[in-house]
Amino acid sequence: MDPKSVPSKIIDGAPVGPLTPYIESYIAVVNEEGFAPSSVHEQIRVIVMSSRSLQQSGCEIRDLDEIVIERFLYHELRGQWPHVSAPATLRRLLTLLRRLDAIPPAKPAPLRSPAQQLMDNYRRFLLKERALSPETVTAWIRFIDEFLCERFGTKALELSELRATDITAFVQRHAHRHSPSRARRLVTAMRSFLRYLRYKGLIEVELDGAVPRVAQWSLSSLPKHLPAAAVQRVLDTCDLETSTGRRNYAILLLLARLGLRAGEVVRLNLEDIDWDNALITICGKGRQRAQLPLPMDVGQAIASYLHRDRPQCSCRSLFIRDHAPLVGFGVAHAISKIVRCALERAGVESARKGAHLLRHSLATDMLRNGASLEEIGEVLRHKSAPSQKSGQYGNLRQSRTRCFEAVSPFLAGRCPMNPLHKAVDDYLELRRALGFKLREYGVCLRQLVSFLESKGSSRITTKLAVEFATQCERQKPVSWARQLGIVRGFALYRTGADPTTEVPPLGLLPFRPQRAQPYLYTEEEIRRLLEAALNLVTPYKLQPWIYYCLFGLLAVSGMRPGEALNLQPHDMDWSESVLTIRGAKFGKSRLVPLHPSTREVLLAYAERREQVYARRPVSYFFVSSHGTRLIASNVSKIFRDLSREIGIRDPDAGNGPRLHDFRHRFAIEILLGRYRNGEQVSRRLPVLSTYLGHANVTHTYWYLSNSPELMAAAAELLEARWKGVLP
Repeated sequence: MDPKSVPSKIIDGAPVGPLTPYIESYIAVVNEEGFAPSSVHEQIRVIVMSSRSLQQSGCEIRDLDEIVIERFLYHELRGQWPHVSAPATLRRLLTLLRRLDAIPPAKPAPLRSPAQQLMDNYRRFLLKERALSPETVTAWIRFIDEFLCERFGTKALELSELRATDITAFVQRHAHRHSPSRARRLVTAMRSFLRYLRYKGLIEVELDGAVPRVAQWSLSSLPKHLPAAAVQRVLDTCDLETSTGRRNYAILLLLARLGLRAGEVVRLNLEDIDWDNALITICGKGRQRAQLPLPMDVGQAIASYLHRDRPQCSCRSLFIRDHAPLVGFGVAHAISKIVRCALERAGVESARKGAHLLRHSLATDMLRNGASLEEIGEVLRHKSAPSQKSGQYGNLRQSRTRCFEAVSPFLAGRCPMNPLHKAVDDYLELRRALGFKLREYGVCLRQLVSFLESKGSSRITTKLAVEFATQCERQKPVSWARQLGIVRGFALYRTGADPTTEVPPLGLLPFRPQRAQPYLYTEEEIRRLLEAALNLVTPYKLQPWIYYCLFGLLAVSGMRPGEALNLQPHDMDWSESVLTIRGAKFGKSRLVPLHPSTREVLLAYAERREQVYARRPVSYFFVSSHGTRLIASNVSKIFRDLSREIGIRDPDAGNGPRLHDFRHRFAIEILLGRYRNGEQVSRRLPVLSTYLGHANVTHTYWYLSNSPELMAAAAELLEARWKGVLP
């Protein structure tokens, strides 16, 4: 835009003050940054108004600084058009004037408080030494600021006064207000900050162990991915007739074909593409750089954008914003917004609408096409294989015992020691607020308190903890170890209020867990069991159908018995032949497709159930005679009676086939079928693991070693593969 094209009505009434000589230079700057003429007009009007204000107040150009600008904005320009763009315009003007030495440099910032200096140092530590992204650092600093404000307020920052109870109380007050993922970020930030304080010598005790864990298991929610056809629909919605559409198409292709994270797209520069060798360099998490092959369609889309649409500017970012100033995207959220808009245009419904959705979709599609976990991890640049990434959650602190004995006594009058009964209630409330169920913990810990009282002790010691855990000789070692683990978790929590508490070491009661040997049902045995269920003699006419469908569903789906008992009517999607399992083991949810024959049987049962309970809605799919959830012990009793009736369990035997063995049989039959077809089973195990709802694919490998038939099939496949190769 030519400075002479600025309308005369904007600068009428000359002279307009000390800023007049710099209007031409300012216009050159905003033209270079790509502002539209209408925006330039608006910005020049702001400068003219501020210049007149300076002239009327008798100020010279060198008097202009942030304080003068703020006074102009809030006392003279308020309520006048165009106040919206005024702050950014005047900040840009100050930068220009300082570059031209027309005004003095910015005054040094006022001395920051000790808390602010601490936050500045911690921020630099996270950015430079931990190599975290600016977005992550900003989120963590916000949590720490809130913690320090609540703990110290306007008082002096005395970090030596921090106690474990301060930390647990803060987490307990705030974690329940957030989603599980955000609550997990909160405790991660707290743990990182406390480790930083110890690393810098600002506290004498390692308090990071006092930060409780949040119950959030990997892959605990329903799958968040799109089918390949839906991904293609999203790509097809880009308007390739416009510059913005072509840019967004190139971005979406990078996300869909290479599985890039949103932040990685933001950090791409022009130099990151090696056109001669068709390679692209990605700056991933922790500033780790990796080279990936550049697919042809992705390369063509990027080349088209660079040749036709990328504006000329000094910024080296690969993708430039479509509005001024012409720079790269500032935050990853901008990439997610592009994905969200594309999903809306394509009419694709998804529980997740961010950029990571396409990354998950790529991994899922690769898995369906036979890629191994290692291959997927290499493409997605995971630091560890997916099978090794599942989190381990248990006691408040599992890693190692800290030196809480070094904690100094509490200040008088601040934190009086709670009685053990109250401490147990507080501990359970805290852990449950963070998402843990702790069904056995309440009974065990209250028994512990009664035991300590009987021994005349007001604190936990290692000797008393072991004596409590092993007092029942009829229990198995696994029960002793489990009870001692519960006590250990509570003792770790208790050290924050009573430093004399002893924490039992890990492995004090070692045991070697042994899996029960599964019973592998034959097809004939399952058929006879279902016939016996259907012929049950009972006054409740729906009961035979309930157990016939329940046992049959367990046999053909591999579900856990508890998952089947928790099914609700709305979990059945009859049109898609899919049932939804919610909140199962480790909080995981998943979708389970049904065979058409299974769907027909379950639908017939549902219709019979609706006839029986026509006047009273039921909350569960399989219901008792009272219309409530089936009781697991009653189901097990019916199963034991029927298994004795058909002869697969001895009349007086205490042990025998279990309902859970249907799950083992299902998994083994699937794997055997793969081996018999000559497939590479290791590539299909992740699919089976997801179907079964395992927390880790390594749990699915157990079936390989536990079935002689599977081992024989694997050996035959291996022998056939190496036949004629080995001597």
